[in-house]
Amino acid sequence: MQGVEQFHFIFGFPVLPLITLLASLLFVATWKPDLERSMFVTGFSLMVDAEFLAGVIVLGWKFFTGSPDFGRYIGPFMLHPFLGLGAVYFAHFMIPPDFLKFMGRWGLLLAMLILLAFILLTSVISVYTLHNGCWWFQRPSPACPY
Repeated sequence: MQGVEQFHFIFGFPVLPLITLLASLLFVATWKPDLERSMFVTGFSLMVDAEFLAGVIVLGWKFFTGSPDFGRYIGPFMLHPFLGLGAVYFAHFMIPPDFLKFMGRWGLLLAMLILLAFILLTSVISVYTLHNGCWWFQRPSPACPY
């Protein structure tokens, strides 16, 4: 279980936003009008799914095993899973963005930037509600013991 939690923590902040930026560049560079979803778009959506699924597994595990630190998951943190679900929805149904077709390739870039905002906001909520403002690269230290 610790491995799933570490995967969710590390993949969620430093890796997924970087992949989102790189995917944005790739999708914008290879954009053509009326192009169908490529395997890269599908693979990117599946990475967002894997991150969300890992988070659901961690949350469910902590809830059903009666973890003593589950109390930290109540409060502002409850926005975290809902924003994650929004990111999954956005990754699956808004890329390529049919509602921004009039903007051409820049509509795709705008959709990817909105998705990046979802991911970063979700990460910031997690770090500041669960981890006392300690990012993954600061642990363990005296200020960030866990």
